Amino acid sequence: MEESIVFFDGPCTLCQKSVQWLARHEKSQSLKFAPLGGVTAKKFLNQALRTPPYEGVVFYHNQTSYTGSKAIVALAEFLNPPWSFLMRQCPHWGYQMVAKNRTRIFSQNIACEWRPDLKNRILD
Repeated sequence: MEESIVFFDGPCTLCQKSVQWLARHEKSQSLKFAPLGGVTAKKFLNQALRTPPYEGVVFYHNQTSYTGSKAIVALAEFLNPPWSFLMRQCPHWGYQMVAKNRTRIFSQNIACEWRPDLKNRILD
């Protein structure tokens, strides 16, 4: 079975909201989500990708790890239009700016309340 997992900074509020946004706009409910500091990350990602401070999102698909803006572009194929097109336009500098400042701009939320339909897609 092909794994498609979006790894995110667990306590980051922007990251949690991004997971919820992706789940709402994907074509099929095939994506799974897991915190970078969790058990699933240890299974699929190398040490550098799961060592804080996290640089941003990591998308694991077809046994390949995509990071940052490359992860956003790779996720585009899973989304409905117009989001699939817009995600492919993600500039590297724009992603870097948001990722670098996300904890200053957005709060930290250790315990996120996931929607019931999303809970079974959140891995440890």
